[in-house]
Amino acid sequence: QCDHCHATSSPWGAKGLATGELEKIADALIESQVFRVDFCGGEPTLRKELGELARKCYEGGVSPVLSTNGYFLEKIKEILPYLTVLQVSLDSIEKSQHDTFRRLKNSWVNAVETIEYFSHRVPTRVFTTLSRMNVDRIEDLTDFLFNLGVQEHQYLRYVPSGRGKDFADIYALSESRYQDAKNRIAGLGDKYKGRMVIECIDLARNNSSYMLVREEGNLVTLATDAFEYVTLGNLINDKLRQLWKDPRINRAGHMHLWTDQSYF
Repeated sequence: QCDHCHATSSPWGAKGLATGELEKIADALIESQVFRVDFCGGEPTLRKELGELARKCYEGGVSPVLSTNGYFLEKIKEILPYLTVLQVSLDSIEKSQHDTFRRLKNSWVNAVETIEYFSHRVPTRVFTTLSRMNVDRIEDLTDFLFNLGVQEHQYLRYVPSGRGKDFADIYALSESRYQDAKNRIAGLGDKYKGRMVIECIDLARNNSSYMLVREEGNLVTLATDAFEYVTLGNLINDKLRQLWKDPRINRAGHMHLWTDQSYF
């Protein structure tokens, strides 16, 4: 339900795949020796099967990564033994700004608690979507995260895709302000060199090495233009090894398991 959501996920969206279908996809990833899967969303911790899916992938040789808003600390603790990387979103140093952006009360407090708990237990990366709301205090935010023990901080350019299209006029930075922020982030990278990785990424121009499994089981890959998805097939009905031969695939072996709903 976040204002910048690329997926336009919501409590009223599609229910997504059944447990058995998700397990079938996990088996396909293991069989095809995909080396990494990112459980993202929506909010993946709202899926009751998350722990079992993470365990299945881990034991099958596929490294689980979790991308989360960090709201449900106890649920994330359940899959700690299987996690290789934790990715948490924190969009402002200011509680009220983050909660407004995320449309969820106490989301800042919960996210910070999750980051602080996990940063010394598993490699932890924090994502921050750059916007007019937070751009003036990016140095304060990075300093704060460093003190929490975060290993990597990635600033993402606001992309007007999904629900983000509706709020671009409110949040999206002008080209000049974005370039200024990018230069300041580069300075932060120099400041913390060797102690914390800090990057600024424009998803609309980034050469992605991943594919997505959408909420209906479709396997999609990015085309030349950012966020133009090309459907390759359906992992419920098609063999991944056959889809993998499609020439449009970037065969880096990195795949996202996309949960496009947020009410489980």
